[in-house]
Amino acid sequence: MDRRYSREEKDKGVSGSHRWMRDPPIRLPDEANPDLIEANKLTLIGRMLNPTIQKPKNLVGFMPQVWRLEDRITGKDLGPEKFQFKFKSETDLQAVLNEALFHFKRWMFVLQRWEPVISDAFPSRIPFWVRIHGIPSQCCTENNLKAIGNVLGIYDAYDIDDAAVRVYVDALKPLIQKQSSQFPSGVEVSVVFEYLRLEKHCFLCMSLSHEKENCPQALNTRDLKLQDP
Repeated sequence: MDRRYSREEKDKGVSGSHRWMRDPPIRLPDEANPDLIEANKLTLIGRMLNPTIQKPKNLVGFMPQVWRLEDRITGKDLGPEKFQFKFKSETDLQAVLNEALFHFKRWMFVLQRWEPVISDAFPSRIPFWVRIHGIPSQCCTENNLKAIGNVLGIYDAYDIDDAAVRVYVDALKPLIQKQSSQFPSGVEVSVVFEYLRLEKHCFLCMSLSHEKENCPQALNTRDLKLQDP
């Protein structure tokens, strides 16, 4: 006969399996160490945007070959999503950053200069050149492009001839595809954004972390259809 557990034993089992949900955080004694900050000055830290396809261990071994820096950088797998590269020179580090955007397995990945930031959301920024469609030529001014760039992300540069801005977008959020813009007169126009060198992404919600078939919006729509009588 199977043993029947008491309520106290059952509660202990539930408590143990979900302990991480209720326990207070571990209190750490130290803040940032100046020596460690100095030791990481020549480091780039990255994040996979589609970890089901991209594996840090594989990327860490592959990208130094692409950059032809196998003997001058050291890569390290930091877990299921993150990784880092330590450089021997500022010149090599800047040369890699200048190659942005970055792709692996046809999906983009984030690569930023390391900062002493304590946040699960770091790193998250990707520098995109974004071409703006729909703004009249006579209104394609520096101020207007900057205003649009500040909505898309952290503004960096502009190109009036190409009606484009360079912005650091938050790659953990869906890209903005289009938006209404209003002139001082009150007239509104709809502008569409073209992200240059954009690789695989969701064509439904513009996320960089999944394809349309796996989009939560699409899955929710399917569930609603299944629930219809």
